[in-house]
Amino acid sequence: MANQKKQLNAGLNLLRILMCYEVVLCHLWMDGSEMMNHPFLADAEMWAVPSFFIMSIYFTASTIMNSSGEKLLKRMYRLIMPQIVWTVIYFAYYWIIGTEKGNWDRFWLQLFLGHTFNMTMWYQIDLIIITLLLVLVYFLIPRKTAHLVMTAVCAACFLLQYSGLNYKFFSKYDSAVYYPLGRIVECIPFAFIGLLLYDYDVLEAARKHRIFSMLTCCISLYTLATCNIFYNTYGFDYQSIEWSFAGLFLVILFYVLPFDRLPKEIGSFISYVSSFTMGIYFMHRMMNVVFKRTVAIKAGMSTGTLLYCSIIFGLCWLVSMLISLIPGKFSKQLVK
Repeated sequence: MANQKKQLNAGLNLLRILMCYEVVLCHLWMDGSEMMNHPFLADAEMWAVPSFFIMSIYFTASTIMNSSGEKLLKRMYRLIMPQIVWTVIYFAYYWIIGTEKGNWDRFWLQLFLGHTFNMTMWYQIDLIIITLLLVLVYFLIPRKTAHLVMTAVCAACFLLQYSGLNYKFFSKYDSAVYYPLGRIVECIPFAFIGLLLYDYDVLEAARKHRIFSMLTCCISLYTLATCNIFYNTYGFDYQSIEWSFAGLFLVILFYVLPFDRLPKEIGSFISYVSSFTMGIYFMHRMMNVVFKRTVAIKAGMSTGTLLYCSIIFGLCWLVSMLISLIPGKFSKQLVK
C-alpha cells in the first residue's frame, strides 16, 4: 500500500502543471480586464501554494514519520541544493545586468530567506523549515501522539493568524524577512494535511467513492471561490483556514478524477510534462526579465497578459527540459 500511495497519478501530475501555471500567473499576470473576464483563473492563483505544500509533504510523509536517516538526508539535499544553486544563478545574472552588483546583503537574504531578487523562493525556505519541524516532532514523539501534538500546533497557528498576532510580530520587519517567516505559521496546516492524507490513506478511500468525492470537492471549491465563508484577517496572503480547505479539496479532486481509465500514453505524457514544474517555478522570474529585455520590448509585445504568461511558462518548460538533457544527476536535480 505504501508503494501505491507514493506513486504520482495522472491527476496529481496534471494538478502540478495547472498550479505551476497559476504560480506564473500570480507573479506575472497584470492585465486587469483579462482577470475580470477569467475570474476563476485569478481566484485559483491562491490555491497553488496550499496544493503544492500538501502534495510535497504527502509524497515525503513516509520519510518524515519514519525518521529514515539516509532518505531524510537525500530529501534535504534535494530541497537545499536547488535553493543554493538558483540563488547563485539569479545573483550572477542580476550582477551582470547591473541590478544586484555587489549587493551581498541581498544575496545572503535570498539564500537563507528566499525573498529578495527571486521572491518566489520563500516557498522553498518554508518547505525546508516545516519539513525539519515535522521530522523533529515525529522523531521525538510516537506517531499517534505526534498527530495530536501537530493538531494542537495547527490550532495554535490558526489562533495566531486570526488574532493578528502572527502579522503584528513579523510585519515590523522588512518584507524580505516577514514574508518567508510570517508564512511559516500560515503553511504548517497545509503540511500537516498532506501528512494525514498519507498516514490515513485518505486519497485511496476517496477514490473508492469517486463520484461522491468529485461532486463534494467541486461544490466545495466553487463555494470557496464565490462566497466569503471564512472571516479573514491581516497576514501574509495565506492567513485563513479557507486555503487549507481549498488545497485539500483540490488534491482530493484531482486524485480521484478517472485518469486511470485513459490510455497509458496520455498518463505518461502528463507525467513527463509535469516533471519540469520545479524548473518552471525556479526560473520563471528570470525568464520574464530576460524575455522582456531581449524580445518583448523590442517587438512591442504586451506584457502581463495571459498570452505573455503562457509564453514564459512554455519557455521555462523548454529550458528545463534542455537542462535535464545535460549528462549527470546534478543538472536534472535543478529542474526536476
